[in-house]
Amino acid sequence: HYDIAKEKVLTTIQRAKSNISRRSRSDCYWFGPIHGGKHLDLLKESSLEMSKLDFGVYAIGGIVKAFLNYRFELTTQMLLTVKQYIAPNKPIHMFGLGLPQYFSLAVACGCDLMDSAAYILFAKQNRYFSLSTGTKNLEELKEFPCHCPICSKFTPKEIKNFEDNLRVELLAKHNLYLSFSELRTIRQAIREGNLWELVEQRIRAHPNLVKAASLIKKNKPFFEIYEKVYKNHGRLYACTESLDRPLIYRFEQKIFNNYRPPKEAKYLIILPELDVKGKNSPTMSNWLNIINNNQLIQRNEIHLVFYSIIYGIIPYELIDSFPMGQYESCYSSSINDVFYQNSIKNSEAFLKIRSNNYKKCVLLIPEFYVNQFNESTQFPNTHPINGLKSILNRIYESNSCVIKQIDELFQFLKEE
Repeated sequence: HYDIAKEKVLTTIQRAKSNISRRSRSDCYWFGPIHGGKHLDLLKESSLEMSKLDFGVYAIGGIVKAFLNYRFELTTQMLLTVKQYIAPNKPIHMFGLGLPQYFSLAVACGCDLMDSAAYILFAKQNRYFSLSTGTKNLEELKEFPCHCPICSKFTPKEIKNFEDNLRVELLAKHNLYLSFSELRTIRQAIREGNLWELVEQRIRAHPNLVKAASLIKKNKPFFEIYEKVYKNHGRLYACTESLDRPLIYRFEQKIFNNYRPPKEAKYLIILPELDVKGKNSPTMSNWLNIINNNQLIQRNEIHLVFYSIIYGIIPYELIDSFPMGQYESCYSSSINDVFYQNSIKNSEAFLKIRSNNYKKCVLLIPEFYVNQFNESTQFPNTHPINGLKSILNRIYESNSCVIKQIDELFQFLKEE
Protein backbone atom coordinates (compact mmCIF):
# COMPACT_ATOMS: atom_id res chain seq x y z
CA HIS A 1 0.00 0.00 0.00
CA TYR A 2 2.79 2.43 0.81
CA ASP A 3 4.47 1.90 -2.56
CA ILE A 4 1.18 2.41 -4.37
CA ALA A 5 0.52 5.61 -2.41
CA LYS A 6 4.03 6.91 -3.18
CA GLU A 7 3.56 6.18 -6.88
CA LYS A 8 0.30 8.16 -6.83
CA VAL A 9 2.08 11.11 -5.20
CA LEU A 10 4.83 11.16 -7.84
CA THR A 11 2.36 10.68 -10.68
CA THR A 12 0.14 13.50 -9.43
CA ILE A 13 3.11 15.88 -9.18
CA GLN A 14 4.13 15.10 -12.78
CA ARG A 15 0.57 15.54 -14.02
CA ALA A 16 0.29 18.82 -12.12
CA LYS A 17 3.40 20.16 -13.84
CA SER A 18 1.99 19.02 -17.17
CA ASN A 19 -1.31 20.74 -16.39
CA ILE A 20 0.45 24.04 -15.82
CA SER A 21 2.29 23.82 -19.15
CA ARG A 22 -0.93 22.99 -21.01
CA ARG A 23 -3.26 25.57 -19.47
CA SER A 24 -5.07 27.87 -21.86
CA ARG A 25 -7.23 29.70 -19.30
CA SER A 26 -6.18 31.89 -16.40
CA ASP A 27 -9.64 33.09 -15.31
CA CYS A 28 -10.33 30.17 -12.97
CA TYR A 29 -8.88 28.48 -9.91
CA TRP A 30 -7.14 25.20 -10.59
CA PHE A 31 -7.25 22.50 -7.91
CA GLY A 32 -4.01 20.83 -6.91
CA PRO A 33 -4.71 17.39 -5.37
CA ILE A 34 -2.66 16.27 -2.36
CA HIS A 35 -2.07 12.53 -2.06
CA GLY A 36 -0.47 10.25 0.50
CA GLY A 37 -3.46 8.95 2.44
CA LYS A 38 -2.63 7.78 5.93
CA HIS A 39 1.13 7.94 5.20
CA LEU A 40 2.01 11.28 6.75
CA ASP A 41 5.51 11.44 5.25
CA LEU A 42 3.99 11.14 1.77
CA LEU A 43 1.43 13.81 2.61
CA LYS A 44 4.29 16.07 3.64
CA GLU A 45 6.22 15.39 0.44
CA SER A 46 3.11 15.91 -1.69
CA SER A 47 2.27 19.18 0.11
CA LEU A 48 5.78 20.61 -0.23
CA GLU A 49 6.09 19.74 -3.93
CA MET A 50 2.58 20.88 -4.87
CA SER A 51 3.11 24.16 -3.02
CA LYS A 52 5.83 24.98 -5.55
CA LEU A 53 3.27 24.83 -8.36
CA ASP A 54 0.68 27.41 -9.34
CA PHE A 55 -2.67 26.21 -8.02
CA GLY A 56 -5.44 28.32 -6.54
CA VAL A 57 -6.75 25.62 -4.20
CA TYR A 58 -5.18 22.49 -2.75
CA ALA A 59 -7.43 19.49 -2.16
CA ILE A 60 -6.96 16.51 0.15
CA GLY A 61 -8.29 13.21 -1.15
CA GLY A 62 -8.40 9.68 0.13
CA ILE A 63 -10.27 10.44 3.36
CA VAL A 64 -13.76 9.15 2.58
CA LYS A 65 -13.24 5.57 3.77
CA ALA A 66 -11.60 6.68 7.03
CA PHE A 67 -14.27 9.31 7.49
CA LEU A 68 -17.20 6.93 7.02
CA ASN A 69 -15.58 4.62 9.57
CA TYR A 70 -15.52 7.53 12.05
CA ARG A 71 -11.70 7.56 12.06
CA PHE A 72 -11.75 11.28 12.81
CA GLU A 73 -8.31 11.20 14.43
CA LEU A 74 -6.73 9.95 11.21
CA THR A 75 -8.51 12.47 8.98
CA THR A 76 -7.60 15.28 11.39
CA GLN A 77 -3.96 14.22 11.43
CA MET A 78 -3.95 14.17 7.63
CA LEU A 79 -5.44 17.67 7.51
CA LEU A 80 -2.96 19.05 10.05
CA THR A 81 -0.03 17.52 8.19
CA VAL A 82 -1.08 19.15 4.92
CA LYS A 83 -1.85 22.47 6.62
CA GLN A 84 1.62 22.65 8.14
CA TYR A 85 3.43 22.11 4.84
CA ILE A 86 1.16 23.60 2.19
CA ALA A 87 1.43 27.22 1.03
CA PRO A 88 -0.22 29.15 3.92
CA ASN A 89 -1.92 31.67 1.62
CA LYS A 90 -3.90 29.04 -0.31
CA PRO A 91 -7.21 27.46 0.79
CA ILE A 92 -7.50 23.74 1.56
CA HIS A 93 -10.38 21.68 0.19
CA MET A 94 -11.35 18.32 1.67
CA PHE A 95 -13.08 15.78 -0.58
CA GLY A 96 -15.86 13.82 1.10
CA LEU A 97 -16.15 15.84 4.32
CA GLY A 98 -19.81 15.20 4.99
CA LEU A 99 -20.70 14.79 8.68
CA PRO A 100 -21.79 18.15 10.17
CA GLN A 101 -20.63 17.32 13.70
CA TYR A 102 -17.05 17.23 12.34
CA PHE A 103 -17.24 20.47 10.33
CA SER A 104 -16.18 22.82 13.14
CA LEU A 105 -13.16 20.74 14.17
CA ALA A 106 -12.06 20.46 10.54
CA VAL A 107 -12.38 24.22 10.07
CA ALA A 108 -10.43 24.88 13.28
CA CYS A 109 -7.68 22.60 11.94
CA GLY A 110 -7.39 24.44 8.63
CA CYS A 111 -10.12 23.22 6.27
CA ASP A 112 -11.53 26.05 4.12
CA LEU A 113 -13.70 24.24 1.58
CA MET A 114 -15.43 20.87 1.45
CA ASP A 115 -17.75 18.72 -0.61
CA SER A 116 -19.66 15.54 0.09
CA ALA A 117 -22.48 13.30 -1.04
CA ALA A 118 -22.94 12.01 2.51
CA TYR A 119 -26.29 13.77 2.89
CA ILE A 120 -27.84 11.55 0.20
CA LEU A 121 -25.75 8.42 0.85
CA PHE A 122 -26.77 8.40 4.50
CA ALA A 123 -30.38 9.14 3.59
CA LYS A 124 -30.43 6.00 1.43
CA GLN A 125 -29.49 4.08 4.58
CA ASN A 126 -32.33 5.76 6.55
CA ARG A 127 -29.76 7.74 8.56
CA TYR A 128 -30.69 11.14 9.93
CA PHE A 129 -28.11 13.87 10.67
CA SER A 130 -28.09 15.24 14.21
CA LEU A 131 -25.52 17.54 15.81
CA SER A 132 -26.10 16.31 19.36
CA THR A 133 -25.79 12.57 18.75
CA GLY A 134 -24.26 12.27 15.29
CA THR A 135 -26.29 10.22 12.84
CA LYS A 136 -29.40 8.37 13.98
CA ASN A 137 -31.34 5.62 12.26
CA LEU A 138 -34.82 6.78 11.35
CA GLU A 139 -36.28 3.73 13.11
CA GLU A 140 -34.89 5.00 16.44
CA LEU A 141 -36.63 8.37 16.29
CA LYS A 142 -40.00 9.19 17.83
CA GLU A 143 -39.54 12.94 17.39
CA PHE A 144 -37.25 15.07 15.24
CA PRO A 145 -34.83 17.29 17.26
CA CYS A 146 -34.78 19.83 14.44
CA HIS A 147 -36.86 22.73 13.08
CA CYS A 148 -35.93 22.58 9.42
CA PRO A 149 -38.86 22.62 6.91
CA ILE A 150 -38.83 18.82 6.67
CA CYS A 151 -38.80 18.14 10.41
CA SER A 152 -41.38 20.84 11.07
CA LYS A 153 -43.81 19.37 8.53
CA PHE A 154 -43.45 15.63 9.11
CA THR A 155 -43.03 13.24 12.03
CA PRO A 156 -40.59 10.30 11.98
CA LYS A 157 -43.54 7.91 11.81
CA GLU A 158 -44.94 9.65 8.74
CA ILE A 159 -41.64 9.60 6.89
CA LYS A 160 -41.10 5.92 7.73
CA ASN A 161 -44.37 5.10 5.97
CA PHE A 162 -43.58 6.99 2.76
CA GLU A 163 -42.45 5.08 -0.31
CA ASP A 164 -38.69 4.66 -0.65
CA ASN A 165 -37.87 7.47 -3.10
CA LEU A 166 -39.84 10.09 -1.17
CA ARG A 167 -38.43 8.97 2.18
CA VAL A 168 -34.86 9.22 0.87
CA GLU A 169 -35.60 12.62 -0.68
CA LEU A 170 -36.97 14.04 2.56
CA LEU A 171 -34.14 12.64 4.70
CA ALA A 172 -31.58 13.95 2.22
CA LYS A 173 -33.16 17.41 2.34
CA HIS A 174 -33.04 17.40 6.14
CA ASN A 175 -29.39 16.28 6.07
CA LEU A 176 -28.60 19.05 3.62
CA TYR A 177 -30.50 21.68 5.65
CA LEU A 178 -28.55 20.68 8.76
CA SER A 179 -25.24 20.73 6.90
CA PHE A 180 -25.78 24.25 5.60
CA SER A 181 -27.09 25.40 8.97
CA GLU A 182 -23.91 24.15 10.62
CA LEU A 183 -21.74 25.96 8.09
CA ARG A 184 -23.59 29.21 8.85
CA THR A 185 -23.13 28.56 12.57
CA ILE A 186 -19.39 28.06 12.05
CA ARG A 187 -19.01 31.24 10.01
CA GLN A 188 -20.85 33.22 12.69
CA ALA A 189 -18.69 31.64 15.41
CA ILE A 190 -15.58 32.70 13.50
CA ARG A 191 -16.86 36.27 13.23
CA GLU A 192 -17.61 36.35 16.96
CA GLY A 193 -14.34 34.65 17.90
CA ASN A 194 -16.15 31.65 19.43
CA LEU A 195 -15.00 28.83 17.16
CA TRP A 196 -13.19 26.95 19.95
CA GLU A 197 -16.31 27.04 22.12
CA LEU A 198 -18.30 25.59 19.22
CA VAL A 199 -15.74 22.84 18.61
CA GLU A 200 -15.87 21.81 22.27
CA GLN A 201 -19.65 21.51 22.04
CA ARG A 202 -19.68 19.51 18.80
CA ILE A 203 -17.05 16.91 19.74
CA ARG A 204 -19.40 15.67 22.47
CA ALA A 205 -21.42 13.98 19.71
CA HIS A 206 -18.98 11.04 19.54
CA PRO A 207 -15.96 9.75 21.54
CA ASN A 208 -13.90 9.55 18.34
CA LEU A 209 -14.37 13.30 17.87
CA VAL A 210 -13.00 13.89 21.37
CA LYS A 211 -10.04 11.68 20.49
CA ALA A 212 -9.46 13.63 17.28
CA ALA A 213 -9.59 16.92 19.19
CA SER A 214 -6.73 15.69 21.39
CA LEU A 215 -4.44 16.38 18.41
CA ILE A 216 -4.84 20.08 19.18
CA LYS A 217 -2.89 19.51 22.40
CA LYS A 218 -0.06 17.92 20.45
CA ASN A 219 0.12 20.82 17.99
CA LYS A 220 -0.31 23.86 20.23
CA PRO A 221 2.60 25.89 18.75
CA PHE A 222 1.14 25.49 15.27
CA PHE A 223 -2.36 26.58 16.31
CA GLU A 224 -1.02 29.53 18.30
CA ILE A 225 0.48 31.07 15.15
CA TYR A 226 -3.00 31.55 13.67
CA GLU A 227 -4.81 32.61 16.86
CA LYS A 228 -5.93 36.24 17.04
CA VAL A 229 -4.30 38.39 19.71
CA TYR A 230 -7.58 39.93 20.80
CA LYS A 231 -11.29 39.07 20.51
CA ASN A 232 -14.45 41.06 21.16
CA HIS A 233 -15.78 38.86 23.95
CA GLY A 234 -14.48 37.05 27.01
CA ARG A 235 -13.72 33.33 26.85
CA LEU A 236 -15.76 30.46 28.28
CA TYR A 237 -13.86 27.39 29.53
CA ALA A 238 -16.36 24.61 30.16
CA CYS A 239 -14.47 21.34 29.66
CA THR A 240 -10.99 19.87 29.93
CA GLU A 241 -10.40 20.37 26.20
CA SER A 242 -10.59 24.12 26.87
CA LEU A 243 -7.13 23.91 28.43
CA ASP A 244 -5.69 23.00 25.02
CA ARG A 245 -6.74 26.26 23.39
CA PRO A 246 -4.04 28.32 21.68
CA LEU A 247 -4.85 31.36 23.85
CA ILE A 248 -3.91 29.52 27.02
CA TYR A 249 -0.75 28.12 25.43
CA ARG A 250 0.20 31.65 24.33
CA PHE A 251 -0.23 32.98 27.86
CA GLU A 252 1.90 30.17 29.28
CA GLN A 253 4.71 30.82 26.82
CA LYS A 254 4.71 34.57 27.38
CA ILE A 255 4.50 34.39 31.18
CA PHE A 256 7.43 31.96 31.31
CA ASN A 257 9.60 33.43 28.56
CA ASN A 258 8.77 37.12 28.24
CA TYR A 259 7.39 38.33 31.54
CA ARG A 260 9.60 40.08 34.10
CA PRO A 261 8.40 41.05 37.62
CA PRO A 262 8.75 44.68 38.74
CA LYS A 263 12.38 45.44 39.70
CA GLU A 264 11.48 47.06 43.03
CA ALA A 265 9.38 44.11 44.21
CA LYS A 266 10.65 42.28 47.30
CA TYR A 267 7.50 40.51 48.46
CA LEU A 268 5.16 38.29 46.49
CA ILE A 269 1.51 38.12 47.56
CA ILE A 270 -0.73 35.48 46.00
CA LEU A 271 -4.46 36.20 46.10
CA PRO A 272 -7.16 33.74 45.00
CA GLU A 273 -9.49 34.67 42.18
CA LEU A 274 -13.02 34.76 43.58
CA ASP A 275 -16.42 34.50 41.94
CA VAL A 276 -15.77 37.70 39.97
CA LYS A 277 -12.46 37.65 38.15
CA GLY A 278 -9.61 39.97 38.98
CA LYS A 279 -10.06 43.09 41.05
CA ASN A 280 -13.80 43.50 40.46
CA SER A 281 -14.90 41.28 43.34
CA PRO A 282 -16.18 43.19 46.43
CA THR A 283 -13.80 41.28 48.70
CA MET A 284 -10.89 41.65 46.29
CA SER A 285 -11.51 45.37 46.02
CA ASN A 286 -11.33 45.63 49.82
CA TRP A 287 -8.10 43.60 49.96
CA LEU A 288 -6.48 45.77 47.32
CA ASN A 289 -7.54 48.93 49.11
CA ILE A 290 -5.92 47.69 52.35
CA ILE A 291 -2.70 46.71 50.58
CA ASN A 292 -2.45 49.91 48.57
CA ASN A 293 -2.99 52.15 51.61
CA ASN A 294 -0.94 50.28 54.19
CA GLN A 295 1.68 52.29 56.13
CA LEU A 296 4.13 49.47 56.93
CA ILE A 297 5.38 48.28 53.54
CA GLN A 298 6.05 50.48 50.53
CA ARG A 299 3.59 49.63 47.81
CA ASN A 300 6.24 49.29 45.08
CA GLU A 301 7.94 46.56 47.14
CA ILE A 302 4.82 44.42 46.98
CA HIS A 303 4.06 42.40 43.90
CA LEU A 304 0.50 41.13 43.71
CA VAL A 305 -0.51 38.13 41.63
CA PHE A 306 -3.77 36.23 41.30
CA TYR A 307 -4.14 32.48 41.37
CA SER A 308 -6.34 31.35 38.46
CA ILE A 309 -7.81 27.88 38.00
CA ILE A 310 -7.25 28.29 34.24
CA TYR A 311 -4.02 30.27 33.88
CA GLY A 312 -2.18 29.57 37.10
CA ILE A 313 -0.41 32.77 38.21
CA ILE A 314 -1.64 36.06 36.71
CA PRO A 315 0.37 39.17 37.64
CA TYR A 316 -1.76 42.05 38.91
CA GLU A 317 -0.56 44.38 36.15
CA LEU A 318 -1.88 41.96 33.50
CA ILE A 319 -5.27 41.27 35.04
CA ASP A 320 -7.12 43.66 32.72
CA SER A 321 -5.44 42.21 29.63
CA PHE A 322 -7.18 39.83 27.26
CA PRO A 323 -8.03 37.07 27.96
CA MET A 324 -6.86 36.83 31.60
CA GLY A 325 -9.40 39.36 32.82
CA GLN A 326 -12.30 38.24 30.65
CA TYR A 327 -13.20 34.61 31.11
CA GLU A 328 -15.55 32.25 32.92
CA SER A 329 -14.70 28.67 33.81
CA CYS A 330 -16.11 25.63 35.54
CA TYR A 331 -14.95 25.03 39.10
CA SER A 332 -12.27 22.50 39.96
CA SER A 333 -13.02 20.52 43.11
CA SER A 334 -10.74 17.49 43.06
CA ILE A 335 -6.98 17.05 43.22
CA ASN A 336 -7.34 14.62 40.33
CA ASP A 337 -9.19 17.18 38.22
CA VAL A 338 -7.35 18.27 35.05
CA PHE A 339 -8.01 21.95 35.81
CA TYR A 340 -6.55 21.50 39.29
CA GLN A 341 -3.43 19.75 38.06
CA ASN A 342 -2.84 22.18 35.21
CA SER A 343 -3.16 25.31 37.33
CA ILE A 344 -0.85 23.90 40.02
CA LYS A 345 1.71 22.85 37.38
CA ASN A 346 1.76 26.31 35.80
CA SER A 347 1.89 28.07 39.17
CA GLU A 348 4.78 25.93 40.37
CA ALA A 349 6.71 26.63 37.17
CA PHE A 350 6.21 30.38 37.60
CA LEU A 351 7.25 30.34 41.26
CA LYS A 352 10.40 28.32 40.54
CA ILE A 353 11.48 30.58 37.69
CA ARG A 354 10.91 33.74 39.75
CA SER A 355 12.03 32.46 43.15
CA ASN A 356 15.10 34.73 43.22
CA ASN A 357 13.02 37.84 42.58
CA TYR A 358 11.39 37.87 46.02
CA LYS A 359 12.56 37.76 49.63
CA LYS A 360 9.25 36.51 50.97
CA CYS A 361 6.02 35.05 49.67
CA VAL A 362 2.56 35.17 51.23
CA LEU A 363 -0.44 33.09 50.24
CA LEU A 364 -3.89 34.35 51.24
CA ILE A 365 -6.56 31.67 51.65
CA PRO A 366 -9.61 33.21 53.34
CA GLU A 367 -12.23 31.35 55.30
CA PHE A 368 -15.01 33.56 53.97
CA TYR A 369 -15.47 36.21 51.29
CA VAL A 370 -18.27 38.47 50.05
CA ASN A 371 -19.49 37.39 46.62
CA GLN A 372 -20.87 39.52 43.78
CA PHE A 373 -24.36 39.35 45.32
CA ASN A 374 -23.04 40.82 48.57
CA GLU A 375 -23.46 37.49 50.37
CA SER A 376 -20.96 36.07 52.84
CA THR A 377 -19.66 32.86 51.26
CA GLN A 378 -17.42 30.13 52.63
CA PHE A 379 -14.22 29.75 50.64
CA PRO A 380 -14.11 26.09 49.48
CA ASN A 381 -11.51 23.99 51.24
CA THR A 382 -11.13 21.97 48.02
CA HIS A 383 -10.01 25.03 46.05
CA PRO A 384 -6.84 24.27 44.02
CA ILE A 385 -4.99 27.17 45.66
CA ASN A 386 -4.49 24.88 48.64
CA GLY A 387 -2.13 22.90 46.46
CA LEU A 388 0.32 25.82 46.55
CA LYS A 389 1.05 25.42 50.28
CA SER A 390 3.59 22.63 49.92
CA ILE A 391 5.12 24.26 46.84
CA LEU A 392 5.77 27.54 48.64
CA ASN A 393 7.18 25.73 51.64
CA ARG A 394 9.56 23.85 49.37
CA ILE A 395 10.70 26.93 47.42
CA TYR A 396 10.70 29.67 50.08
CA GLU A 397 10.83 27.58 53.27
CA SER A 398 10.52 29.87 56.31
CA ASN A 399 10.20 32.92 54.06
CA SER A 400 6.69 31.93 53.10
CA CYS A 401 3.45 31.74 55.01
CA VAL A 402 -0.26 31.13 54.54
CA ILE A 403 -2.68 33.63 56.04
CA LYS A 404 -6.45 33.79 56.45
CA GLN A 405 -6.85 37.53 57.03
CA ILE A 406 -5.32 40.29 54.94
CA ASP A 407 -4.23 42.12 58.13
CA GLU A 408 -1.81 39.30 58.97
CA LEU A 409 0.13 40.06 55.83
CA PHE A 410 2.11 43.10 56.91
CA GLN A 411 3.28 41.70 60.26
CA PHE A 412 4.91 38.75 58.49
CA LEU A 413 6.55 40.94 55.86
CA LYS A 414 8.07 43.25 58.51
CA GLU A 415 9.60 40.41 60.47
CA GLU A 416 13.31 39.88 59.82
